[in-house]
This record gives sequence, structure tokens and C-alpha cells, in this order.
Amino acid sequence: PLNTLTGFASTGIEHTLSPTSVSLRVNPKPGIGYDVRADYDTKLGRLRDTSLWTTWQHDKFQFAGTYVKTNALEPQTFSANHVQAQVGYGSPNARGFSAGLTFSYNIQTRELLNSNSRINYMWNCCGVSLEFQQYHLGARTESRFTFSFNLKGIGNFGNLKRPESLF
Repeated sequence: PLNTLTGFASTGIEHTLSPTSVSLRVNPKPGIGYDVRADYDTKLGRLRDTSLWTTWQHDKFQFAGTYVKTNALEPQTFSANHVQAQVGYGSPNARGFSAGLTFSYNIQTRELLNSNSRINYMWNCCGVSLEFQQYHLGARTESRFTFSFNLKGIGNFGNLKRPESLF
């Protein structure tokens, strides 16, 4: 199915063949990875989209970044030029301090699309998590603060789900 072949829409124009997808992933050593993807439309003879992704992890520090460029080749589709970055320290499931920040930025419109920042501290018996999210998606702009207090083996109190790693 097209939705498992690539993450980009390609069903607006009748095609005999799906777009040619190229994917290259390189992991030169543990904790470092790179991924390059591209879709070429054989009917229109143009590049549909490209993405570049990298991740770096060393001890408790993590970084990941993605760049996506999409060309509007068909009616009802849009071009995009976005970058997303994630930075983190520690593990929200392990004892001690952890924090993470994720943001998405539209290079074309020079707008911050969303951001998510989270801090956690876990003890042997319990933990506290705080999160702040912002969305700016054209017609919808929203900010939200959530929290959670976790007692191990008993449950959570608050409006934030169990801490999950950003990576």
C-alpha cells in the first residue's frame, strides 16, 4: 500500500507506477545515525520530496534533527520546507533528572509550528514531570501546561501521561 511505501502523499494523479523511493541509512558507530530519503515521480519527471535525518547520542545527551522538503506537484497538495530538532538529557524512566525540547519550524513562512519542553525528576519511590507545549498551525494556536506526580507501583496524579523519551 502507498501509505507503507512512503510518508508522502502520491495518490492525486493516476499513476501506473508508484514514485521511485530511495532510502539510505548509515550508522557509522553506536549512537550516531544518518538517513536520507527521496521520492521521484516517474510520471511527472520531478522530485516529489526529500528528507534528511540525523541522530546523535552520547552518555545522557541526545540530539536529533530532520529536514523535509516537499514539492506541490498535484492539486490539493502543498509544498513544505520544514526543520525539526530534538534535544534531550537523561531518561524520563530512570532515577534522577531528565529534560527534553522538541520544536518544528517552517522555513518558508519563518514560523514556529510547535514546541514541546519537558522536565522530569524521578526518585526511587516517585517522580514529578512538567511539560509545556505550543502549537501554531495557521488557524489554530494553542499553549498547554501539563504535570504529573507518579507513585511507583500505584499510579499517576495529573494531566500528563507517563513520561516517554523524546527519542
